[in-house]
Amino acid sequence: MEPENSIREAIRDTYSKIATRTPGVCGCSCCSNTEIEGSNEAESLRAGCGHPVNEANIKPGEVVLDLGSGAGADAFQAAKLVGPTGKVIGIDATPEMIWKARDLASKQALENVEFRLGEVEHLPVERDSIDLAVSNCVLNLLPDKLMGFQEIFRVLKSGGRIRISDLVTSNPVPRSKVRAESWAACVGGAVPETEYLQLLKQAGFEDVQAVNEEACGNECCSGQSSEIRSVAISGIKRQVSR
Repeated sequence: MEPENSIREAIRDTYSKIATRTPGVCGCSCCSNTEIEGSNEAESLRAGCGHPVNEANIKPGEVVLDLGSGAGADAFQAAKLVGPTGKVIGIDATPEMIWKARDLASKQALENVEFRLGEVEHLPVERDSIDLAVSNCVLNLLPDKLMGFQEIFRVLKSGGRIRISDLVTSNPVPRSKVRAESWAACVGGAVPETEYLQLLKQAGFEDVQAVNEEACGNECCSGQSSEIRSVAISGIKRQVSR
């Protein structure tokens, strides 16, 4: 397996090119039966495998964390749902994506959403401050998934929940054959569904379950014996009795 720094650099390079619309760049994406009304710039830069915000039962006034927020498509949608009494925080490790998201938020005059540069394994977010964490085809990119899941657990409030759309595989790439470029395209880092769910449980989440799945039709995945598919995953941080 290539060094972790090489994988992180490949991921940042891939998504900086997506942010600047470099032709022929292949990031994480997959087919989805759900469409978002109204095409805009943030949507056109979306690289995902589902629409977790649609399925998360977001309530007005909640604090939502978007992990790997990209150009802000999911964060902007969540901002409308939480309303003026709520807040959305987007986290992304690629500076170009953060700059783009901040620019688009300013153009839309959205005052209840902010974007922070950071990694999921080292979230720039206070402990016990988040009602809901969502992620769209990002967490499979983490070199250390357990560490990332533990960080998400740390920032959630008691009773907080997760809603994740991500890619899993029934035929993972052997660690010795992993290349940084394939990891950045969400193939090299994909793990079996059972392993993914077990890591979430190991991080402390309860009621973890895959609630929906579909085959991946992304051309980046085609032609590879990775058997990639998209899953929607939910879980909670148990409510602590006072």
